[in-house]
Amino acid sequence: MKMKNTVRQSIILGMVGTAVYFCVGCSAKQDTSKSTAPVEVFLNATAQQEPAASLAPGTKTIIGGDRLDKVFWSERDTISVYWRASGSTDALNSGQRFHCYQYSPSVSTFATQMDVMAPGSYDYYAAFPRPAAVSGTQVSYDLPALQDGTYDMRSGQSYSAPYTGNLDYMLAEPLTGRPGLASDNAMTMNFIHQCHVMRIQVPTGRNRWGRPIRKLRVEFPSPVVGRMTMDLTAPTAAPSLSDGSNTVTAELRQSFDESAEDASDGKYVWLFLCPGTVNGTVRFIAYDEDGNRITSISQQINRKLEAGRITPVNLTIPGSLSITRLTFSIAGNNLGETPNTFTVKAPDGALFSDGSNTQNFTVNAGNNYAVSFYNQTNGVNHSELIRTGGLTFTYDSDNAIVSETRQVAFTEEGSVAVGLTVPYLYFEDFANVSGNDSHADDKGDSAYGMDAAGLPGWTGSRWKTAANTSLEVRTYIGSSTIIGRQDNRYGRVDSPPLNGIKPGKTLNLKLFYDAGSTTDASSGTTTCKFATTTQTGAIAGGYGYPGSPPSPLLETYNPAAGGSPTNMTVKDHTNDLSGCTSTTRLTWFIDYTRTGTTVTAKTFYFYLDNIRVSIR
Repeated sequence: MKMKNTVRQSIILGMVGTAVYFCVGCSAKQDTSKSTAPVEVFLNATAQQEPAASLAPGTKTIIGGDRLDKVFWSERDTISVYWRASGSTDALNSGQRFHCYQYSPSVSTFATQMDVMAPGSYDYYAAFPRPAAVSGTQVSYDLPALQDGTYDMRSGQSYSAPYTGNLDYMLAEPLTGRPGLASDNAMTMNFIHQCHVMRIQVPTGRNRWGRPIRKLRVEFPSPVVGRMTMDLTAPTAAPSLSDGSNTVTAELRQSFDESAEDASDGKYVWLFLCPGTVNGTVRFIAYDEDGNRITSISQQINRKLEAGRITPVNLTIPGSLSITRLTFSIAGNNLGETPNTFTVKAPDGALFSDGSNTQNFTVNAGNNYAVSFYNQTNGVNHSELIRTGGLTFTYDSDNAIVSETRQVAFTEEGSVAVGLTVPYLYFEDFANVSGNDSHADDKGDSAYGMDAAGLPGWTGSRWKTAANTSLEVRTYIGSSTIIGRQDNRYGRVDSPPLNGIKPGKTLNLKLFYDAGSTTDASSGTTTCKFATTTQTGAIAGGYGYPGSPPSPLLETYNPAAGGSPTNMTVKDHTNDLSGCTSTTRLTWFIDYTRTGTTVTAKTFYFYLDNIRVSIR
């Protein structure tokens, strides 16, 4: 018989002893009837608890009853009581704390020590446990996205440690027009649960994975945890939720496995949620103690999560790990030569489902290549590593080897088709550069590497980079006359070697790039002299006429003026290159052309962007 995951009708969460009886006794050291000065008194709050079908658990987990629907006061519970003059809007007191120092299945006693209250009539309010914040009559509690799956998160704390961990937030029904707390009066406060509880179980025979669960992640279609804010004066009103999260993760103290369905001593994961309507897919993801992750379990839910109620959820744990599949096809080719094989490499730390981090493929007519990976194993989140680090694709053709790392969008546990484009033999759009202008106005007699600017392998003189712009090269003309041109300062840049070409191969290539120019000279224009070189190292543009232009030149031209670092006035400028090897570099040398009278102390700017090289 097929077993289903079920979300059943909610159960009312009853407070055994919601009626809290306050009685006050005088300190044995004082006779309050004879003293007019404030005296210290002891205040005892007794929770009058009704008999339950089963007694409170001996482990003091403060959840019990045959249906696990009764809450018991427990040791170190703390109630904060607030008051102000009856009928007034005065500020409340700071919150008098009452501590549970004696407990039993039937009666628990709370106590505090406080000054005698002034005579008069008061309105009383109370909250359990102590709120994280109080503003006027508004109290706030933090309902965490990371819980431990127990009803009472205090287990394991030392007895003397501050009270923390109980998420069953409650407010008392207000009491109005009551006298001050004294030895001759008493009052009863009824507490109302503010949270909704999801109680998750794996019934016997329904853990098909066969491994105990150590962590359970639950993803809701809307926020269910965050900062809850309620009003002490209206404990039945819906709380507000801020800084909300759709995801709750229970990191369990002990492994969680199957148990008899609905048994009072069964194994459960308790999740505390802010009341509200949930309409959509709720996704459950389980992890074992080694961090392996199962295929997620999805359940459609459309219901109101009411305060003070429990929603029981029975899960069937599937027997397989959660896996994602990516299917690749080569949809485009900028290399200019069809690859014979290609590899897909996962980022450091991530593995594919066969335990390797590299998959190899031979290009074929079917053009269909698949990889898969478990979303999480042994504490390693492969999905997240691949999503953030991307995959590296390396293509091997007859004459070249080219690589690129790219992000791949996918849905976990899905099967996603991804189209690939074989990259250019060389590509640079200067998108990842950082700002560097330390050499923009040098003399030109020295050249420098651009590694620090995010351009490894590039060298040049009188260059400048800025984030999200192009590569700028400057030439300064001290004078266009024979007498003054010894102060001319020439800009030049050289690309890295085209090492995508296989060693020993000689190729004909096609180059595309965008360019632009500008100048502050009224009688001259920027001139670009383009060539290739196999010279290694940083090559200077030169100081003094005529500088150090490359030789032989492949092209000399004047880029259209009006350019800027972000405005290329020449698009897709093209050069055919011959006899290129893996040591070939691309060279741009910047000069000027005089168009009128003498040029004196003027700068000519050249901008370079979107370099693309293909095999032809």
